[in-house]
Amino acid sequence: MMLCCAPVKTQRETTNRRSAAETNPSAVRLAMQKKVTRKITGKGQIAFPCVPALVESYITKLGTMFELLGKPFTDDELVHLKRLVEGKLAEGWAASPFSLLVVDYDIKPPPHPGVAYNIWTRILTMDDRYNDWVATRKPPLFGKHPDSKVLDLAAQLGPPGEVAVLDVGAGTGRNALPLARLGHPTYALEMVPSLAEVMRTDAAQENLDVTVIVADVTAPGLELPRKDFKLIFLAEVIASHFGDAEAVRRAIANLAPALAPGGMLLFSTFLARDGYKPDPMARQISQVVWSCIFTRNDYAFVHEEFPLDRAGEDMVYDYEKSRMAPEDWPPTGWFNEWSQGLDLFALPPGKAPMDLRWLTYRKR
Repeated sequence: MMLCCAPVKTQRETTNRRSAAETNPSAVRLAMQKKVTRKITGKGQIAFPCVPALVESYITKLGTMFELLGKPFTDDELVHLKRLVEGKLAEGWAASPFSLLVVDYDIKPPPHPGVAYNIWTRILTMDDRYNDWVATRKPPLFGKHPDSKVLDLAAQLGPPGEVAVLDVGAGTGRNALPLARLGHPTYALEMVPSLAEVMRTDAAQENLDVTVIVADVTAPGLELPRKDFKLIFLAEVIASHFGDAEAVRRAIANLAPALAPGGMLLFSTFLARDGYKPDPMARQISQVVWSCIFTRNDYAFVHEEFPLDRAGEDMVYDYEKSRMAPEDWPPTGWFNEWSQGLDLFALPPGKAPMDLRWLTYRKR
């Protein structure tokens, strides 16, 4: 009978095994740091604008953040995270372009294997944003001076008493109050009640006859108090808040019947420069940063569907700066960059593929 047994290791073999141990200082320090990293704990919250087109970017940022905190996600976990993020982005975007995607996270100590997190949407509307302005910012909220283009066009249409004007998206009355001071029959439409109330109060203090209407200009079937306005204008309204051409179409459908023959429709809008075609990402982000981008083709319907002829176009930055005293420029702290498209594009002045334009139409 033959017995088998494990071979006995020699002293040399034992010594060789020990000499294979890692002794490189950099390697062993890194090995220790990895152990300590696994013991990192903490809680936090990160919020992203609800831009569906940026889902890949957001997943990359979240994955990188958790990896740096010692809790890397597996490929399957990233797929699951992306599915959750996509759903919440769509939910928030559908409610408002000002909504936020919020990620709460809790990094647990061992033996917990990863990160506990919760993804939800914080719905913020335009009213919410402006209510915060009224509560926290020092007036005037939109600058001290009216738009030169608005005053110039009103003056060209006849004596003030004969030129009824409608300021759409009037805010706190930056344009409406100066027009009323000049003697124009002045009407102001504003959909945010807190802004309309500021305008009403300021008009009453000066005993100005301004009819303030709280309504959404894009609401189907909106009835306006007159049908003989000589000038209807939307200053910084389409540019800030109209996300697509359909919203503009609904507004003009309400406004065109209220214009007198020969009356003027004026609005400011961001227009893409020739050679640039904004993609869905650009259009979504433009709404988030209050710089809604359009192309010239987006506005082809204005003269095709309504009795309105193009009567002029001006670059807002150049027009307003040329008519304002140097000590008063810029009209607001954000106007320089915003009007040149730099709130949407992180580029040097003059390089953004869009800028703010005054578009003028005359009713046939």
